[in-house]
Amino acid sequence: MMDIEVAKVWLQILNMVGTVIIGAWMYLEKRSNKTNERIDDLAGRFEELDKSLRAVKSESGGHLRYTDLDLLRKEQKGDLEKLYLRINTIDTKMSEMIGEARMQNDTLQLIMGCVTKKGLS
Repeated sequence: MMDIEVAKVWLQILNMVGTVIIGAWMYLEKRSNKTNERIDDLAGRFEELDKSLRAVKSESGGHLRYTDLDLLRKEQKGDLEKLYLRINTIDTKMSEMIGEARMQNDTLQLIMGCVTKKGLS
C-alpha cells in the first residue's frame, strides 16, 4: 500500500500534467480561432472583389475590357497606396542600415589600421 506522501507526490504530478495538457489545448484552440478569423476576413474580401467583378462584367455585357479592370484597380488603390508607402518606408530604413553598417566597417578598418601601426612601431 502507498503511504500518504507518495500519494501526494503522484497527485501533484497528475495535476501538473493535466494543467500542461489543458494549457496546450487552450493555446492551440486560440491559435486556431485566430487563423479562422483571418480566413473569414480573406473570404469576405474575396467575395467583395467577386461582386465588383460581376457588377462590372454585367454592365459591360458579359465581357471585361481593360477600362473595366482599371475601375476595379482604382477601387483598391487605397490598399495599394498603403502597401507602396510601407515598401518605401522599409526601403528607406534598409538604406539607412546599410549606410550605418558601412560607416561602422570604415571605423573598424581605421581602428585596425591604428592598432597595427602602433604594433609595428
